[in-house]
Amino acid sequence: MNNYKKKAALFLASQGITLFGSSLAQFALIWYVTGQTSSGGWVSAMTIAAFVPQFLVSCFSGVLADRYSKKKLIILSDAMIAAATLLFAIFFPKISDGTPILLALVRISAIRSVGTGIQTPAVNAAVTQLVPQDKLMKFNGYRVYTEQDLQRLKIIRSLRCANYSLEAILQLLQQLSKNSQTDVRSALNTPRRSDDIISVCDRLIVSLSSAERNAFRVSELLLDMKNKFQ
Repeated sequence: MNNYKKKAALFLASQGITLFGSSLAQFALIWYVTGQTSSGGWVSAMTIAAFVPQFLVSCFSGVLADRYSKKKLIILSDAMIAAATLLFAIFFPKISDGTPILLALVRISAIRSVGTGIQTPAVNAAVTQLVPQDKLMKFNGYRVYTEQDLQRLKIIRSLRCANYSLEAILQLLQQLSKNSQTDVRSALNTPRRSDDIISVCDRLIVSLSSAERNAFRVSELLLDMKNKFQ
């Protein structure tokens, strides 16, 4: 395994465990409040505190990850989440039951949510420094489309609008990949040797019927436009 693969795998595994633990703790706090109060108001307050701060902070935390050290942001946000949870665990027995402890839970949940909102974009941004650009799709879910991919999509869209079957388009793209000088009309209209002639004819009839309906529809639209503007 290459060096970058080891680093990226260890980094993603450690951060995945951390973020999973944070999410688990957030849901545990919500369920604790649900079991203690059975109050829709307190459960809503906990849910808002658990997710809204993360959403708001994530709107600009990506910019922070680009401008400042990603490593420091990850460490500080993770430390903030851990410190808030540890302090609450220490002082939990000393907090009075009822509203005081519920308010403390809401505050702790909000602090944890802010930390997660900072940590998640920093983790995603840090992967780009560990993995070569051509490998990002595997490690971080990036989708990198080249000019050639966009050109293929345009070809597929145009041919589908012309009622060519997906099999015919696939055959054309495969032949173009092998030989860029392939005759497009021949590749589209010539069945493969493995194709059953009956199936090919059925697909052709369906395609022609669809093209006929589209032509009639366009004719009706043009006639309707003509009548409106006369």
